[in-house]
Amino acid sequence: MKIGDQATGTSVLSDLYAKWKDNPVQVDLASMWKELGIVAEGRSVRSVEDAPLAAVRRAITAPHASKPTNSKAVSRPQCLRDVRLLAPVPDLSLPSRCNL
Repeated sequence: MKIGDQATGTSVLSDLYAKWKDNPVQVDLASMWKELGIVAEGRSVRSVEDAPLAAVRRAITAPHASKPTNSKAVSRPQCLRDVRLLAPVPDLSLPSRCNL
């Protein structure tokens, strides 16, 4: 969590862990995917650009420029295959840029 907090410049991961570690929560993933504008269609994924949190999805998935830093670099996943998820997700195929 320390690395995640450093990467985001916040304490959000540590704060959530402290809040949820003794009281597990149920996350409504279907609603989250919908709000982010991620729609499973068979074995592929479609983006909905007018979804309420589409801007958040775009910010998460947009390419970014490398910035020099004194802290340890944390690379951002380039495709879904590289993400370690803590909860099950719908049957989504990987973006084509993964080059499996």
